[in-house]
Amino acid sequence: MRTGRVSRTLKDNQLELLFEGGKLIIPRLIHDHGAIWTLINSIPCEVRDDGKPRAIPPEQMTPEQKLMAFLNSQK
Repeated sequence: MRTGRVSRTLKDNQLELLFEGGKLIIPRLIHDHGAIWTLINSIPCEVRDDGKPRAIPPEQMTPEQKLMAFLNSQK
């Protein structure tokens, strides 16, 4: 965004849910955002930030995720 001699950059802060048939964009400012984030956080999925998978701390990993992390580290 630019006004006169001042420039301002807004960081993209929306949530995109990607599905096989398309995507859903949830804007940053929505009503009942707390309930919506709780629902979204309960969905089992791979979380990505700018296309890169988000690292999960080992203490929050399920046994399956720990096994997959171990197998992937053996390559």
